Amino acid sequence: MNNKNAIKTEQTKYDIKCAFLQLLEIKKLEDITIREISDISGYHRSTIYLYFKNISDILIQIENDILEDFSENLKKEFSKNPPKNLDEFASTVVSAFRNKSSFYVSQPLPVLLGKNGDMSFYNTVKERLKACMNEFENERMLTDDYERDYLIEFVTSGIVSAIRHWFECGMDIPPEMLIGYLAKYMVSMFSNE
Repeated sequence: MNNKNAIKTEQTKYDIKCAFLQLLEIKKLEDITIREISDISGYHRSTIYLYFKNISDILIQIENDILEDFSENLKKEFSKNPPKNLDEFASTVVSAFRNKSSFYVSQPLPVLLGKNGDMSFYNTVKERLKACMNEFENERMLTDDYERDYLIEFVTSGIVSAIRHWFECGMDIPPEMLIGYLAKYMVSMFSNE
């Protein structure tokens, strides 16, 4: 019985999050109401408030779930196949995004990184990538702290923006093609030739 209730609770929270994301896809966060979420999810407002303090809490819980999974995926990807250069780093990042469950790839990530998404989420994703890149060593990385800082900002912004654009375009190309493009750009930007 306890397990059954836990499953029902998770399903309810999932349904509410999905309803919220449907609205965020077409409306700005500040224009979304609990009543709209209730109408779409089919749950009474009191049920929504049982699991979430307010609309911002729904967003925060979704973002925290994604960021936790994304960080775990990055660690797994980096540990099983440490990148040797910047194009492999970009490929690893795209793989970490791609390894999300179908729910996260099909709905929250494109919405949260989209036009109505939360800019703080975008920045947090970049900060997580920067932390990984700071640990990442290769012969092309710079020893000058200022130059290194700007390089890391440039590369992580480019990767996250390219992934964001890919989502905005409806993932119109296969992930392998996106990885290929990013790798090509990294090689051409940082090659000595």
